[in-house]
Amino acid sequence: MTKPYSIFKRSNGFYYAQFPFSTDGKVFQKSTGCKNRGEAEKTVLKWYSQGTVLPVRTKKLAADEEKISLERLSFFAQLRKMDFSENERKEIIDILKSRKIIKAAVLPNTPECIPAEDFLANFWNYDKSPYVKEKKLKG
Repeated sequence: MTKPYSIFKRSNGFYYAQFPFSTDGKVFQKSTGCKNRGEAEKTVLKWYSQGTVLPVRTKKLAADEEKISLERLSFFAQLRKMDFSENERKEIIDILKSRKIIKAAVLPNTPECIPAEDFLANFWNYDKSPYVKEKKLKG
C-alpha cells in the first residue's frame, strides 16, 4: 500500500513531509522539525491520522484553532480550480451570509455591480439619479 504522503530530507538536516492534493497535482510541504527519519515518520503519521498539521514551527504547542486541517487545505486548492454556475455562486453567498461570515456581496455582470465612479456620477446627476427618482415617486 502506498503512503498518502512522502518524506524527504533537506540540506539543513530536517525531514519534510509532502501531502499531494489529488485535484490539481500541487503538494503541501511542511517541516517535521525532526532530524531522525523515525521521529519524522511518527510526526507525519500523527498529522495524517488527526487530519491536522501544526502551524509555522512544529516544536511549539499550538492551540486547536491554529492547526491547519489537511481537508481544508485540499478544499481551498479545489475551490481555486472549480467553475461555478450563477446559481451556485448565489448559494455560496447565501451560505456565507447566513453564517455571518460576510454581510454583503455583489456578483459580477449584474445590475448591482456598478463601479463607484459611475454610481457617484449618476447619483449627483439630477436627471439620472436613482435617489432623486425614488424621492420623486414618494412625492
